[in-house]
Amino acid sequence: MHRFHNFEIFKDVEEEILNFIIDNSNVVAASKDSVIFREKENFEGLYIGVEGRFSIEKINYLGEKKVIFILGKGDLLNEFIKKGIESSTSCISLTKTKYLFIHRNIMIEAMKKSSQLMFNFMEYEENKIHKMYRQLRNTVGSITGDKRLATKLWKLSKDYGTETESGITIDIPLTVTYMSELTGAKRETVSRQLKKLVEKDLIVQSGPKITVLSREKLREYIFSNDK
Repeated sequence: MHRFHNFEIFKDVEEEILNFIIDNSNVVAASKDSVIFREKENFEGLYIGVEGRFSIEKINYLGEKKVIFILGKGDLLNEFIKKGIESSTSCISLTKTKYLFIHRNIMIEAMKKSSQLMFNFMEYEENKIHKMYRQLRNTVGSITGDKRLATKLWKLSKDYGTETESGITIDIPLTVTYMSELTGAKRETVSRQLKKLVEKDLIVQSGPKITVLSREKLREYIFSNDK
């Protein structure tokens, strides 16, 4: 079985079609903090994460950087169908990474031959939209700042966590600055919120590494009346 068969976008796609895509594509390695593509660049094809973690970011009207998604293996890093369209986001390597680059013409030709590939792409984009709705719900409304941060850490520990003796360590460097860009809060606010979560014995912070001591207790705190 091809090593890319377990990617959501390629699930149940015919072997001949997948081989055609891979044979005409490139796997590219990038170092930590590398820019994969920048906002307002024109796309020539599709980027898919193969290894490592990627940060999808956008600059708002105030010139502030906002992290939209953290993506990894098998994730689509951009939208690519319409020729000449400018990227609405930037993509940065959070760790050492590898990504698969598929030229637009190759992907479109493959989609014409495989309804399964087309269906997978549509389903992936639909799930991304639902994910954005959930993120929007967690950034506005009555949820307090520290619980908003706790929710983000709970999700990151679920998606990118590694079990250790002390808990679930998030496999992404989470500086205060990056957490600020991830949550939309000021650095000083994030620093206070992290300190509060540490004092409540919900997380341990060691430089850019954050360990969730108990995902169950963190979830209980998120839905509690504790302020």
